[in-house]
Amino acid sequence: MEQQQNPFDILPDELVINIFTTLRNGCSFPSKWISLAVVQLSGVCSRWRNLVIGAPLFWNFCVISSYNSLELAPLFFERSRLLPLDLIVSYFSSEEIFTLLSSVSGRIQSLEFRFISPDELIDCLPIISADSATGLHQLRILCDPKHDWDCNSPEEHFSILRSAETLRSVVLKGVCSQFSPPLVNLTHLEIHEFSPTFAEFSLLFASNSALTTLCLPGVPRTEWLNEEYSPIDASSLRSLSVGLAEHWGPRTCGCMLTFLKLDNLEYLEITGNCTFSISNHFCSMNGLSRVHTLRLRDLKMDAPDVPLCSALKAVTRVELYNVTKSSVLVARNGAGDSEIYFPKLKSLRCDESNLMQDEGLAELVCSRSGMGLFCIELPSFLKAWPHNKVLAKLDAANIKLLFIEENEAAKGLSFYGSESGEVLHLRPEWIDYDEYDEEDSELDFFEW
Repeated sequence: MEQQQNPFDILPDELVINIFTTLRNGCSFPSKWISLAVVQLSGVCSRWRNLVIGAPLFWNFCVISSYNSLELAPLFFERSRLLPLDLIVSYFSSEEIFTLLSSVSGRIQSLEFRFISPDELIDCLPIISADSATGLHQLRILCDPKHDWDCNSPEEHFSILRSAETLRSVVLKGVCSQFSPPLVNLTHLEIHEFSPTFAEFSLLFASNSALTTLCLPGVPRTEWLNEEYSPIDASSLRSLSVGLAEHWGPRTCGCMLTFLKLDNLEYLEITGNCTFSISNHFCSMNGLSRVHTLRLRDLKMDAPDVPLCSALKAVTRVELYNVTKSSVLVARNGAGDSEIYFPKLKSLRCDESNLMQDEGLAELVCSRSGMGLFCIELPSFLKAWPHNKVLAKLDAANIKLLFIEENEAAKGLSFYGSESGEVLHLRPEWIDYDEYDEEDSELDFFEW
Protein backbone atom coordinates (compact mmCIF):
# COMPACT_ATOMS: atom_id res chain seq x y z
CA MET A 1 0.00 0.00 0.00
CA GLU A 2 1.35 3.37 -0.97
CA GLN A 3 2.24 5.50 2.03
CA GLN A 4 -0.10 8.45 2.50
CA GLN A 5 1.54 11.84 2.01
CA ASN A 6 1.84 14.11 5.03
CA PRO A 7 -0.53 17.05 4.33
CA PHE A 8 1.97 19.46 5.86
CA ASP A 9 4.48 18.56 3.16
CA ILE A 10 2.21 20.15 0.57
CA LEU A 11 3.10 23.67 1.70
CA PRO A 12 5.95 25.21 -0.34
CA ASP A 13 9.20 25.94 1.48
CA GLU A 14 8.86 29.68 0.89
CA LEU A 15 5.39 29.74 2.45
CA VAL A 16 6.54 27.83 5.53
CA ILE A 17 9.41 30.24 6.06
CA ASN A 18 7.08 33.21 5.59
CA ILE A 19 4.67 31.79 8.19
CA PHE A 20 7.40 31.45 10.79
CA THR A 21 8.82 34.86 9.95
CA THR A 22 5.40 36.44 10.42
CA LEU A 23 5.02 34.74 13.80
CA ARG A 24 8.49 35.89 14.73
CA ASN A 25 7.63 39.49 13.88
CA GLY A 26 4.66 39.22 16.24
CA CYS A 27 6.97 38.33 19.10
CA SER A 28 8.58 41.73 19.61
CA PHE A 29 8.35 41.41 23.45
CA PRO A 30 6.03 38.41 23.31
CA SER A 31 3.75 37.17 25.98
CA LYS A 32 4.35 33.53 26.85
CA TRP A 33 1.51 32.18 24.72
CA ILE A 34 2.91 33.85 21.59
CA SER A 35 6.42 32.43 22.02
CA LEU A 36 4.92 29.07 22.92
CA ALA A 37 2.86 29.12 19.72
CA VAL A 38 6.03 29.44 17.66
CA VAL A 39 7.57 26.50 19.48
CA GLN A 40 4.49 24.32 19.12
CA LEU A 41 4.10 25.12 15.45
CA SER A 42 7.71 24.18 14.78
CA GLY A 43 7.02 20.68 16.05
CA VAL A 44 4.31 19.90 13.52
CA CYS A 45 6.82 18.09 11.35
CA SER A 46 10.57 17.69 11.11
CA ARG A 47 10.59 19.30 7.66
CA TRP A 48 9.22 22.55 9.05
CA ARG A 49 11.72 22.55 11.90
CA ASN A 50 14.63 21.93 9.54
CA LEU A 51 13.45 24.68 7.20
CA VAL A 52 13.37 27.23 10.01
CA ILE A 53 16.77 26.20 11.33
CA GLY A 54 18.35 26.62 7.91
CA ALA A 55 16.59 29.84 6.87
CA PRO A 56 18.81 32.88 7.62
CA LEU A 57 15.79 35.12 7.04
CA PHE A 58 14.17 33.78 10.21
CA TRP A 59 17.14 34.76 12.37
CA ASN A 60 17.98 38.29 11.20
CA PHE A 61 15.44 39.88 13.57
CA CYS A 62 16.35 39.95 17.26
CA VAL A 63 14.74 41.52 20.34
CA ILE A 64 17.09 42.08 23.27
CA SER A 65 14.89 42.76 26.28
CA SER A 66 16.46 40.66 29.03
CA TYR A 67 19.67 38.96 30.01
CA ASN A 68 18.40 35.70 28.52
CA SER A 69 17.74 37.26 25.13
CA LEU A 70 21.18 38.90 25.34
CA GLU A 71 22.71 35.43 25.65
CA LEU A 72 20.68 34.18 22.70
CA ALA A 73 21.60 37.09 20.41
CA PRO A 74 24.92 35.61 19.13
CA LEU A 75 22.99 32.53 18.03
CA PHE A 76 20.67 34.74 15.98
CA PHE A 77 23.63 36.61 14.49
CA GLU A 78 25.35 33.36 13.52
CA ARG A 79 22.31 31.70 11.96
CA SER A 80 21.35 34.82 10.02
CA ARG A 81 24.77 34.50 8.36
CA LEU A 82 25.57 37.77 6.59
CA LEU A 83 22.02 39.11 6.22
CA PRO A 84 21.37 42.68 7.41
CA LEU A 85 20.07 42.74 10.99
CA ASP A 86 16.91 44.28 12.47
CA LEU A 87 17.41 44.83 16.20
CA ILE A 88 15.19 46.06 19.04
CA VAL A 89 17.00 46.82 22.30
CA SER A 90 15.43 47.63 25.66
CA TYR A 91 17.98 46.02 27.96
CA PHE A 92 20.86 48.29 28.94
CA SER A 93 21.92 47.01 32.37
CA SER A 94 25.00 45.24 31.15
CA GLU A 95 28.08 46.47 29.32
CA GLU A 96 27.90 43.26 27.32
CA ILE A 97 25.18 44.76 25.16
CA PHE A 98 27.53 47.42 23.82
CA THR A 99 30.25 44.88 23.05
CA LEU A 100 27.69 42.63 21.38
CA LEU A 101 26.20 45.33 19.15
CA SER A 102 29.59 46.75 18.24
CA SER A 103 30.60 43.36 16.86
CA VAL A 104 27.79 43.50 14.27
CA SER A 105 27.45 47.27 13.73
CA GLY A 106 28.24 46.90 10.04
CA ARG A 107 25.26 44.55 9.54
CA ILE A 108 22.62 46.58 11.39
CA GLN A 109 20.04 48.00 8.97
CA SER A 110 17.30 48.74 11.53
CA LEU A 111 17.95 49.69 15.15
CA GLU A 112 15.41 50.58 17.80
CA PHE A 113 16.15 51.66 21.37
CA ARG A 114 13.14 51.45 23.70
CA PHE A 115 12.90 53.24 27.05
CA ILE A 116 16.49 54.35 26.87
CA SER A 117 17.83 57.01 29.25
CA PRO A 118 20.06 59.91 28.12
CA ASP A 119 23.11 58.34 29.78
CA GLU A 120 22.45 54.99 28.14
CA LEU A 121 22.03 56.67 24.78
CA ILE A 122 25.41 58.37 25.19
CA ASP A 123 26.93 54.96 25.89
CA CYS A 124 25.26 53.54 22.77
CA LEU A 125 26.42 56.32 20.47
CA PRO A 126 29.67 54.61 19.44
CA ILE A 127 27.60 51.74 18.04
CA ILE A 128 25.61 53.87 15.61
CA SER A 129 28.23 56.56 15.04
CA ALA A 130 31.05 54.19 14.18
CA ASP A 131 32.50 54.22 10.69
CA SER A 132 31.42 50.59 10.35
CA ALA A 133 27.72 51.48 10.79
CA THR A 134 27.32 52.21 7.10
CA GLY A 135 24.18 50.17 6.47
CA LEU A 136 21.84 51.78 9.01
CA HIS A 137 18.59 52.62 7.21
CA GLN A 138 16.14 52.93 10.10
CA LEU A 139 16.74 54.45 13.55
CA ARG A 140 14.10 54.60 16.30
CA ILE A 141 14.94 56.14 19.68
CA LEU A 142 12.16 56.04 22.29
CA CYS A 143 13.44 57.67 25.45
CA ASP A 144 12.40 56.49 28.90
CA PRO A 145 9.72 59.03 30.02
CA LYS A 146 11.15 58.95 33.57
CA HIS A 147 14.22 60.85 32.39
CA ASP A 148 14.46 64.49 31.36
CA TRP A 149 16.80 65.88 28.77
CA ASP A 150 18.82 68.90 29.89
CA CYS A 151 18.13 71.33 27.08
CA ASN A 152 19.27 74.43 28.95
CA SER A 153 22.92 74.06 28.05
CA PRO A 154 23.44 74.13 24.26
CA GLU A 155 27.12 73.30 24.68
CA GLU A 156 26.15 69.95 26.19
CA HIS A 157 24.14 68.91 23.15
CA PHE A 158 25.56 66.24 20.95
CA SER A 159 24.47 64.86 17.62
CA ILE A 160 23.21 61.29 17.59
CA LEU A 161 24.77 60.83 14.17
CA ARG A 162 27.29 63.07 12.45
CA SER A 163 26.73 61.36 9.13
CA ALA A 164 23.47 59.88 7.91
CA GLU A 165 24.14 59.04 4.30
CA THR A 166 22.21 55.74 4.38
CA LEU A 167 19.57 56.72 6.95
CA ARG A 168 16.06 56.82 5.47
CA SER A 169 13.73 56.51 8.47
CA VAL A 170 14.01 58.34 11.81
CA VAL A 171 11.71 58.19 14.85
CA LEU A 172 12.56 60.26 17.94
CA LYS A 173 10.31 60.04 21.01
CA GLY A 174 11.16 61.99 24.15
CA VAL A 175 14.45 63.15 22.68
CA CYS A 176 15.30 66.83 22.32
CA SER A 177 15.27 67.67 18.62
CA GLN A 178 18.70 69.30 18.96
CA PHE A 179 20.10 65.81 19.47
CA SER A 180 18.65 64.52 16.21
CA PRO A 181 20.80 63.17 13.39
CA PRO A 182 21.05 65.18 10.18
CA LEU A 183 17.53 65.17 8.73
CA VAL A 184 18.46 64.63 5.10
CA ASN A 185 17.48 62.14 2.40
CA LEU A 186 14.70 60.66 4.57
CA THR A 187 11.53 58.91 3.45
CA HIS A 188 9.98 58.61 6.95
CA LEU A 189 10.25 61.05 9.86
CA GLU A 190 8.47 60.97 13.21
CA ILE A 191 9.80 63.51 15.66
CA HIS A 192 8.45 64.86 18.93
CA GLU A 193 9.41 68.11 20.65
CA PHE A 194 10.09 69.67 17.25
CA SER A 195 10.09 73.49 17.27
CA PRO A 196 11.78 74.65 14.05
CA THR A 197 11.97 78.15 12.69
CA PHE A 198 10.25 78.78 9.38
CA ALA A 199 13.60 78.52 7.60
CA GLU A 200 14.36 75.18 9.30
CA PHE A 201 10.89 73.85 8.50
CA SER A 202 11.26 74.82 4.86
CA LEU A 203 14.76 73.29 4.76
CA LEU A 204 13.35 70.01 6.10
CA PHE A 205 11.41 69.49 2.86
CA ALA A 206 14.12 70.90 0.63
CA SER A 207 16.62 68.41 2.13
CA ASN A 208 14.25 65.45 1.94
CA SER A 209 12.81 65.45 -1.55
CA ALA A 210 11.64 61.82 -1.16
CA LEU A 211 9.95 62.30 2.23
CA THR A 212 6.64 60.42 2.03
CA THR A 213 5.62 60.05 5.70
CA LEU A 214 5.80 62.81 8.32
CA CYS A 215 4.47 62.61 11.89
CA LEU A 216 4.65 65.64 14.19
CA PRO A 217 2.52 64.72 17.24
CA GLY A 218 3.30 67.98 19.05
CA VAL A 219 3.27 70.92 16.63
CA PRO A 220 3.85 74.04 18.77
CA ARG A 221 1.66 77.10 18.45
CA THR A 222 3.63 79.94 16.90
CA GLU A 223 3.12 83.65 16.49
CA TRP A 224 1.53 84.91 13.30
CA LEU A 225 3.90 84.52 10.40
CA ASN A 226 4.25 87.18 7.76
CA GLU A 227 2.22 86.24 4.68
CA GLU A 228 5.18 87.22 2.52
CA TYR A 229 6.71 83.82 3.27
CA SER A 230 6.68 81.58 0.23
CA PRO A 231 4.66 78.33 0.25
CA ILE A 232 6.60 75.21 1.23
CA ASP A 233 6.67 72.48 -1.41
CA ALA A 234 5.64 69.28 0.43
CA SER A 235 4.37 67.49 -2.66
CA SER A 236 6.46 64.40 -1.83
CA LEU A 237 4.30 63.66 1.24
CA ARG A 238 1.76 60.87 1.02
CA SER A 239 1.01 60.65 4.76
CA LEU A 240 0.88 63.49 7.30
CA SER A 241 0.01 63.22 11.01
CA VAL A 242 -0.01 66.31 13.22
CA GLY A 243 -0.98 67.02 16.83
CA LEU A 244 -2.53 70.44 17.37
CA ALA A 245 -3.21 70.23 21.11
CA GLU A 246 -1.54 73.60 21.71
CA HIS A 247 -3.54 75.35 19.00
CA TRP A 248 -6.72 77.11 19.98
CA GLY A 249 -8.89 80.05 19.08
CA PRO A 250 -11.20 80.83 16.17
CA ARG A 251 -8.89 82.92 14.04
CA THR A 252 -6.64 81.58 11.31
CA CYS A 253 -3.51 80.03 12.76
CA GLY A 254 -0.18 81.51 11.81
CA CYS A 255 1.80 78.31 12.19
CA MET A 256 3.97 76.86 9.45
CA LEU A 257 1.47 74.13 8.55
CA THR A 258 -0.63 76.69 6.69
CA PHE A 259 2.22 77.18 4.21
CA LEU A 260 2.49 73.52 3.17
CA LYS A 261 1.57 72.57 -0.38
CA LEU A 262 0.27 69.01 -0.14
CA ASP A 263 -0.72 68.27 -3.71
CA ASN A 264 -0.06 64.50 -3.48
CA LEU A 265 -1.14 63.82 0.11
CA GLU A 266 -3.27 60.67 0.53
CA TYR A 267 -3.55 60.25 4.33
CA LEU A 268 -4.23 63.10 6.79
CA GLU A 269 -4.34 62.54 10.54
CA ILE A 270 -5.12 65.36 12.99
CA THR A 271 -5.25 65.19 16.79
CA GLY A 272 -6.10 67.87 19.34
CA ASN A 273 -7.77 68.38 22.68
CA CYS A 274 -10.01 71.40 22.26
CA THR A 275 -12.44 73.24 20.03
CA PHE A 276 -10.99 74.90 16.96
CA SER A 277 -11.42 74.98 13.24
CA ILE A 278 -9.14 72.57 11.41
CA SER A 279 -9.41 74.73 8.31
CA ASN A 280 -7.41 77.36 10.19
CA HIS A 281 -4.53 75.00 9.38
CA PHE A 282 -5.65 72.99 6.35
CA CYS A 283 -7.93 73.98 3.49
CA SER A 284 -8.02 73.89 -0.31
CA MET A 285 -5.10 76.32 -0.45
CA ASN A 286 -2.91 73.50 0.87
CA GLY A 287 -3.91 71.27 -2.03
CA LEU A 288 -5.76 68.33 -0.48
CA SER A 289 -7.50 67.05 -3.58
CA ARG A 290 -5.93 63.54 -3.38
CA VAL A 291 -6.52 62.76 0.31
CA HIS A 292 -8.53 59.52 0.51
CA THR A 293 -8.25 58.81 4.27
CA LEU A 294 -9.02 61.33 7.02
CA ARG A 295 -8.36 60.41 10.65
CA LEU A 296 -9.51 62.78 13.43
CA ARG A 297 -8.92 62.39 17.16
CA ASP A 298 -9.90 64.40 20.28
CA LEU A 299 -11.64 67.21 18.43
CA LYS A 300 -14.83 69.03 19.38
CA MET A 301 -16.53 70.42 16.30
CA ASP A 302 -19.77 72.33 16.90
CA ALA A 303 -20.45 72.71 13.18
CA PRO A 304 -19.08 71.28 9.93
CA ASP A 305 -15.66 72.63 9.10
CA VAL A 306 -16.81 73.88 5.71
CA PRO A 307 -13.45 74.89 4.15
CA LEU A 308 -11.90 71.57 5.18
CA CYS A 309 -14.85 69.43 4.04
CA SER A 310 -14.97 71.29 0.74
CA ALA A 311 -11.28 70.62 0.13
CA LEU A 312 -11.48 66.88 0.83
CA LYS A 313 -13.56 65.81 -2.15
CA ALA A 314 -11.62 62.57 -2.74
CA VAL A 315 -11.98 61.14 0.79
CA THR A 316 -13.33 57.57 0.79
CA ARG A 317 -12.60 56.69 4.44
CA VAL A 318 -13.08 58.69 7.66
CA GLU A 319 -11.87 57.52 11.09
CA LEU A 320 -13.24 59.29 14.18
CA TYR A 321 -11.86 58.93 17.70
CA ASN A 322 -13.53 61.06 20.38
CA VAL A 323 -14.91 63.45 17.78
CA THR A 324 -18.39 64.95 17.47
CA LYS A 325 -19.80 62.58 14.88
CA SER A 326 -22.77 64.59 13.61
CA SER A 327 -20.64 67.61 12.71
CA VAL A 328 -18.42 65.48 10.50
CA LEU A 329 -21.07 63.28 8.91
CA VAL A 330 -23.63 65.92 7.99
CA ALA A 331 -23.95 65.99 4.22
CA ARG A 332 -24.67 69.70 3.88
CA ASN A 333 -24.21 72.79 6.02
CA GLY A 334 -27.79 74.05 6.09
CA ALA A 335 -30.69 73.98 3.65
CA GLY A 336 -29.16 76.60 1.38
CA ASP A 337 -25.90 74.72 0.91
CA SER A 338 -25.96 72.62 -2.25
CA GLU A 339 -22.47 71.13 -1.77
CA ILE A 340 -22.21 67.56 -0.51
CA TYR A 341 -19.34 67.04 1.92
CA PHE A 342 -17.17 63.93 1.44
CA PRO A 343 -19.18 62.90 -1.66
CA LYS A 344 -17.07 59.73 -2.18
CA LEU A 345 -17.23 58.47 1.42
CA LYS A 346 -17.37 54.64 1.43
CA SER A 347 -16.14 53.60 4.88
CA LEU A 348 -16.55 55.05 8.38
CA ARG A 349 -14.72 54.07 11.57
CA CYS A 350 -16.17 55.15 14.95
CA ASP A 351 -14.93 54.47 18.47
CA GLU A 352 -17.96 54.99 20.73
CA SER A 353 -21.32 53.40 21.44
CA ASN A 354 -23.34 56.44 20.29
CA LEU A 355 -23.89 54.97 16.86
CA MET A 356 -25.44 51.85 18.39
CA GLN A 357 -27.74 53.82 20.71
CA ASP A 358 -28.53 57.14 19.01
CA GLU A 359 -31.22 56.68 16.37
CA GLY A 360 -30.73 60.23 15.13
CA LEU A 361 -27.05 59.63 14.47
CA ALA A 362 -27.91 56.31 12.82
CA GLU A 363 -30.35 58.10 10.51
CA LEU A 364 -27.63 60.61 9.65
CA VAL A 365 -25.29 57.75 8.76
CA CYS A 366 -27.97 55.96 6.75
CA SER A 367 -28.67 59.13 4.79
CA ARG A 368 -25.23 58.69 3.25
CA SER A 369 -25.96 55.22 1.91
CA GLY A 370 -27.34 56.76 -1.26
CA MET A 371 -24.02 58.60 -1.69
CA GLY A 372 -21.97 55.41 -1.50
CA LEU A 373 -21.37 54.71 2.21
CA PHE A 374 -21.50 50.93 2.64
CA CYS A 375 -19.38 50.03 5.70
CA ILE A 376 -19.30 51.04 9.38
CA GLU A 377 -16.52 49.80 11.67
CA LEU A 378 -16.90 49.70 15.46
CA PRO A 379 -14.73 48.33 18.30
CA SER A 380 -15.38 44.66 18.99
CA PHE A 381 -16.58 45.28 22.57
CA LEU A 382 -19.66 47.07 21.20
CA LYS A 383 -20.84 43.84 19.65
CA ALA A 384 -22.44 42.97 22.99
CA TRP A 385 -24.55 46.16 22.92
CA PRO A 386 -26.86 45.71 19.95
CA HIS A 387 -29.72 48.15 19.41
CA ASN A 388 -32.36 46.53 17.25
CA LYS A 389 -33.75 49.76 15.81
CA VAL A 390 -30.31 51.02 14.86
CA LEU A 391 -29.35 47.66 13.35
CA ALA A 392 -32.58 47.63 11.37
CA LYS A 393 -31.88 51.10 9.97
CA LEU A 394 -28.38 50.13 8.88
CA ASP A 395 -29.62 46.89 7.35
CA ALA A 396 -32.35 48.71 5.43
CA ALA A 397 -29.74 51.11 4.07
CA ASN A 398 -27.49 48.19 2.98
CA ILE A 399 -24.71 49.40 5.26
CA LYS A 400 -22.45 46.63 6.52
CA LEU A 401 -21.57 46.71 10.23
CA LEU A 402 -18.14 45.33 11.16
CA PHE A 403 -16.69 44.85 14.64
CA ILE A 404 -12.91 44.96 14.71
CA GLU A 405 -10.26 44.44 17.35
CA GLU A 406 -9.23 47.66 19.06
CA ASN A 407 -5.51 47.05 18.61
CA GLU A 408 -6.07 46.84 14.86
CA ALA A 409 -8.16 50.01 14.84
CA ALA A 410 -5.63 52.09 16.73
CA LYS A 411 -2.69 51.90 14.36
CA GLY A 412 -2.36 55.62 13.85
CA LEU A 413 0.99 57.34 13.71
CA SER A 414 0.08 59.81 16.44
CA PHE A 415 -2.11 57.55 18.54
CA TYR A 416 -0.17 58.38 21.71
CA GLY A 417 0.84 61.41 23.77
CA SER A 418 3.28 63.86 22.25
CA GLU A 419 5.05 65.08 25.39
CA SER A 420 8.24 63.37 26.47
CA GLY A 421 6.75 62.62 29.89
CA GLU A 422 3.47 61.20 28.64
CA VAL A 423 2.87 57.49 28.65
CA LEU A 424 -0.79 57.65 27.64
CA HIS A 425 -1.88 55.63 24.63
CA LEU A 426 1.39 53.70 24.49
CA ARG A 427 1.44 51.31 21.61
CA PRO A 428 1.17 47.68 22.68
CA GLU A 429 4.61 46.86 21.30
CA TRP A 430 6.19 49.37 23.70
CA ILE A 431 5.18 47.29 26.72
CA ASP A 432 8.26 45.64 28.16
CA TYR A 433 8.19 41.93 28.88
CA ASP A 434 10.93 39.57 29.88
CA GLU A 435 11.23 37.79 26.59
CA TYR A 436 12.19 34.38 27.96
CA ASP A 437 12.28 32.89 31.42
CA GLU A 438 15.59 31.37 32.52
CA GLU A 439 13.81 28.17 33.56
CA ASP A 440 11.64 28.09 30.46
CA SER A 441 11.83 24.84 28.55
CA GLU A 442 10.96 26.79 25.40
CA LEU A 443 14.62 27.80 25.27
CA ASP A 444 15.17 24.39 23.71
CA PHE A 445 13.60 25.88 20.59
CA PHE A 446 16.81 27.86 20.04
CA GLU A 447 19.15 24.93 20.71
CA TRP A 448 18.42 23.00 17.53
